[in-house]
Amino acid sequence: MTPRKKPEPPQMKQILEQTQPEPKAETQIVQVMEPYIHLPAPPTPEEIVRQAADQIYILKQYMKLFAKEVRPEQVLMFGDQIYLPARACQTLLGYARLRLKIHSPIHQHRFNSPDGEFIVFEAHATICTREGTEIDDVVASQSTRDEFFGLAGKEYPCPTCKTPCVWKKVNPNDEKNKTVCPTHGPVWVPKDTVILHYLPLYDVPIDDVLKKTTTNVFNRALQAIGMMPTIEDLKEAGMDVSRVKHIGFDGNRTASTQQQQGKTPPKQAATHTQQSASQKPAQATSSQAPAATETRQGNSSLPRASIPPEREIISGSLMGIKPGVTKPKDKEGKPTGKPGREFLGLEIGPNKVTCFDNKELAIDTRGNKKRAFDLILEALNEHVSFWVEKRGQYLNVVGFIRIGNYEWGDDGLPVLRREAAPPQQESFGAQFEPDDSDIPF
Repeated sequence: MTPRKKPEPPQMKQILEQTQPEPKAETQIVQVMEPYIHLPAPPTPEEIVRQAADQIYILKQYMKLFAKEVRPEQVLMFGDQIYLPARACQTLLGYARLRLKIHSPIHQHRFNSPDGEFIVFEAHATICTREGTEIDDVVASQSTRDEFFGLAGKEYPCPTCKTPCVWKKVNPNDEKNKTVCPTHGPVWVPKDTVILHYLPLYDVPIDDVLKKTTTNVFNRALQAIGMMPTIEDLKEAGMDVSRVKHIGFDGNRTASTQQQQGKTPPKQAATHTQQSASQKPAQATSSQAPAATETRQGNSSLPRASIPPEREIISGSLMGIKPGVTKPKDKEGKPTGKPGREFLGLEIGPNKVTCFDNKELAIDTRGNKKRAFDLILEALNEHVSFWVEKRGQYLNVVGFIRIGNYEWGDDGLPVLRREAAPPQQESFGAQFEPDDSDIPF
């Protein structure tokens, strides 16, 4: 009798069915033909020129938008270089759908010198698209020894006797001031022998230096991508470049800036006026009025080579004060006997400035005020900064920025300064957050 086979449990039967190999499918060999790749032809010279023309057209449209949106007073000219506030740089970057990502924190490097301690702030940033694609990295720095923040004054020693020279006109008809030695007369002082006097670190506005650092980064970003405008670009875009603020450094740069703006130099303007008068002597008085106006504008050129515009900033140590009163005269030059105006003659480094404005200035947020003359008299040998304009033959104060320890903004409100502290107690890098504030002037 054949023995009966023991039935397999259901679980074992499922396992055996799962482990049995599946029947192999029939393999078919298919020959794949590689497609023929057509490489694009290199652009022709005409196409390259057309693409460049399109980019130039787009950039000019950006400049037209920029000229309409930004006021000319916000644009600065350092010599022949354009300098823009941070918000204006953001506007230009926004046209190209770009943004600037500033890395935090801003690095600070401390140095010691015989003149004292100073700090160099260094900021790193990345130019990105709005989608986050990184384009380029930029770096900018700013020192507390910058002439707008840390310079107290300059001393021009005579090359022969080392006596400090005076910055003045040798002859009344001279257009420019010269360095005059009390012993040797007019001398030429090499730039590398000029002695600079710096403010102590605790008297430097660190917050303003940090803001200037971030503004430098924005300007460096525009330069890196080729979007920094020139004065010709702004003029072509429709901006009134005559209202642009200029800050010159030497005579050559001043002359080139005037030529770039399309302004006729003062001497040429007077010559042109004289020629016009000699060629047309029989013209009516009404037709000669514009020529007379042109002559007055030509003669009102500033004698100081570093002041190309009508208004600029003079900063430095207040080295001398000379009070005085004007003597009103009639058309014939005779005294009228009327009471004159009080003024203060100020010697700020090599510059001589006259101040007639004795208005009340707010010195705190509680409403306390002081007369400008009182503040100036108290600030002898301290740092001052004024807006000045050329009126006749003199530089007159038309705005107050800083007198000693007091500062004011563009709106005339006092700027609260931090308490003076020893340099070793200062630590600003970690507390600073970049913003779009403009540099103070």
